[in-house]
This record gives sequence, structure tokens and C-alpha cells, in this order.
Amino acid sequence: MHNASIHRHCCDVRAVAGLVGGSLGVSPREDQRFCGKATTLTIVETLIILLLGCAVGVTAGMFSVGGGILITPILVNMLGMPPMVAVGTGLCQMIGVAVASMIKAQRSGLGELKLAVVIAVPTWIGVQLGVGLLQHLNTLGLAASFVNIAFILVLATGALLMATAPADPGAVRGVLSTSSLGPTLALSKVERVVPYLVLVPAAIVIGALGGILGIGGGLLWTPLLTRGVGMRVNSAAMASTGVLLVTSVSGTVNYALAGNVRLDIAMLMLIGASIFAQLGITIGKKISPAKLKWTFVLMVICMDSYLILKTILDAR
Repeated sequence: MHNASIHRHCCDVRAVAGLVGGSLGVSPREDQRFCGKATTLTIVETLIILLLGCAVGVTAGMFSVGGGILITPILVNMLGMPPMVAVGTGLCQMIGVAVASMIKAQRSGLGELKLAVVIAVPTWIGVQLGVGLLQHLNTLGLAASFVNIAFILVLATGALLMATAPADPGAVRGVLSTSSLGPTLALSKVERVVPYLVLVPAAIVIGALGGILGIGGGLLWTPLLTRGVGMRVNSAAMASTGVLLVTSVSGTVNYALAGNVRLDIAMLMLIGASIFAQLGITIGKKISPAKLKWTFVLMVICMDSYLILKTILDAR
């Protein structure tokens, strides 16, 4: 019955590719190769995946994010992978990155385990909602289009929030770092407090986006903690590493149970990420918080521009 379910899913994907595949730029045959059992990758595909893993490693090392903003768009638009499989595979790879990021955060003295514990359940709830929504959209033949459009909007929002953040947000307390909104969580290592009334809804929303798009949440958590709470970029990135682990594990379990994780591809990406993560860490240490912020913004703008251009060209 499980194999039959996977077969039906693949048939749905092939039908979607034929109807709305223009937004993906791939053919039904290409989509079929990534469904169900693992198939042998071509040399070009293997190189693309390894290079993607290397880019994710550098990104994770510099910004303490999972690299989902690179993984899902590239797997979908360059390799023609169905969105469900791309998101599931990306989240699976992200588990290794998340564990490494948490270890780095704890060694740096900026990790906030309390934050991860408090928002673990709300994040899990959000991921379940996101996965369920994407599965429903997939049955309607709208998953591919929705993922691309949602990515464009989320990337644009993240870039705007980061670009307009104060030069040194750590110099003042953010507007959300207050007890006037009810009970708060004290982040002792950065000497800030965050209201539960802010943390819980934010965790559900960002978790849902993680389940839909395969992102760890750092793209949105970092601006929230810098602008809203007044944390410095480096501190905010480190403090939110626990969120990445919760999102990646819960999302992977959901997608794996539905047969939407390509473990071989996830391992290839993880190899590249593991090799180049230290390079990202070294670069991150040598860059000032201000330059680190603008480097992150530039990367997000480049990916967003690619998706916008791809969508426009494929619509013709």
C-alpha cells in the first residue's frame, strides 16, 4: 500500500509537470526520475548537488542557517525535483547542519538552549501545518507554483528586514524586549527578554514556512531577534540554531513517512557541507557584524532575483 501511495504521488507530479511545469522548466520524465526508489544520478547532477552542499556549508558556517534558501529552489528549478521531494530531502540534509551549528553555538557561549526548548512544540505544530498544506496543494497541482511564489515573498521579506535593521541593534533593547506583553523568557547570555506572546505565534508561523519551503527559519528568526529584541546579528544567529534542529527533524520525519526524502542526495549535500562548513566559520569570524549582515542580504537578493527571473522566463 505504501508503494502504491508513492506511485500515485509520482503520477500526480507527472500530471502537474505537464500542466504547470512551465514554472519549473522541467519535463514530466525528469520529475519521474526523483520519485519513489533512488535512481542513479548523472555526473552533472552529482556535481550540482555536491557544489550545492559546499555552498550550504559555507552559508551555514557564516550565518548559522540551514541553507534551505539555496537547497529547495535549486533542487526544484535546476534538477527538476518535485517540490515535496525537494523540501523533504533538504530538511533531511539540514539535520546534520543543525547539529553542527548547535555545537558551534554552545562552544561560542551564545547558544540559547532555553529558546529552543520553549519554541520546540510551537515550531513542531507549525511544521505539521506546513507539511499538510503543501501535501494538499500538491493534490491540486499547485505545489510547484506555490513554492516558487512563496519563496520569492519570504526571501524579499527577509532581505528587507535585514537591510533596514539598525547598524548595531545590540546597542539598544528592541521594542519586543519588554515585560509589558506578559510573561517573558529571559535570554541570559545576551541579557534580553522575549515575551511568550511573541515567541509562540512566531514559532508556529516560521515552523509552517519551514514545512512548506524546507527552510530552517534562520532567515526570519534572525531579523526578529535583531530588530525586535535588540540582539546582534552573530548572537541572534547562534541563539536560533536550536530552532533549525526542531524544524529539520520534525519535517524530515513527516516527508520520509510519505516517501518524499532522497537520502542519497541528502548525503551528497551533507558531504559538501561538512567539508566547507569550517571555511564559512572562518570567514564569519573575520567579518564584522555589519558586513556579515550585508553579505547575507546580498545572498538572499541574488537568490530572489534568480527565482523572479526564472518565473518570468518560464511564463512566456
